[in-house]
Amino acid sequence: MFTKICMFGAIAVLTVAAGCTTYRESNTARTPEEQILLSKAVDYSLAGMTHGKLAGQKAFLDVSGLECVDKAYVVDALKQNLAKDDVRLVDKAEDAEFTVTVRAGMLATQAGAALFGLPALKIPIPMVGTMDSPEVALYKHVKQDGLAKLCVSAYNKDKRLVGTHEGQAHTRYSRWTVLLLVHWDTTNVAELKMPVTGK
Repeated sequence: MFTKICMFGAIAVLTVAAGCTTYRESNTARTPEEQILLSKAVDYSLAGMTHGKLAGQKAFLDVSGLECVDKAYVVDALKQNLAKDDVRLVDKAEDAEFTVTVRAGMLATQAGAALFGLPALKIPIPMVGTMDSPEVALYKHVKQDGLAKLCVSAYNKDKRLVGTHEGQAHTRYSRWTVLLLVHWDTTNVAELKMPVTGK
C-alpha cells in the first residue's frame, strides 16, 4: 500500500513539474524570432544602398536569379529601397533604361544551445508510460542567428554594369538562464526588445 502511495505521489509531482515547464515554441512553421531575424537581416543588408545613376530613370527588376526563403519579402524590400531613390520600376525590360538584378548568397538562420545542469528527460512510469521531467538549468544559453548576403546589380541597355551593392548582415537573439530563476535576453533587433502589449 505504501509503495502505491509513493508511486502515485511521484507521478503527481512529476506531472505538476512538467506542466509548469512545458512551452510550445511555435504554432506556425517558424517561430516569430526566426521570422524577424531573417527579415531584419534583409533590411540591414540593403541599408546604405544608393542608386544615384538610376534616380528618376525607368528600371526593370529581374528576380529570376533569386532563390531563397522569404523571396517575396526580399523583393518587396528591394522595391521599397529603389523607390526611395526615385527609381521608376516598370513591368517590362524593353520599357526600361536599366535592369536591376538581385541574388542571395545567403539567407538563413542557425541556432545552438549550451546547458549546464539536467536536461529534460523522458522517465518511464510503470503502468502509465513515460513522463517528461523538468529541465534544471544552472546555466543555459540558447542563441539564434539570422544571416543575409544580398547582391544587387544594375545594367544599362547595352548590358554594361553601371552599379552594384553587396550587403551582409548578422542578426542575433540570445536567451540566458542562470540558477533556474534568473533570465534575460540580448539582441541587436529592436523589435525583439519590444514589451508585450494588448489585452
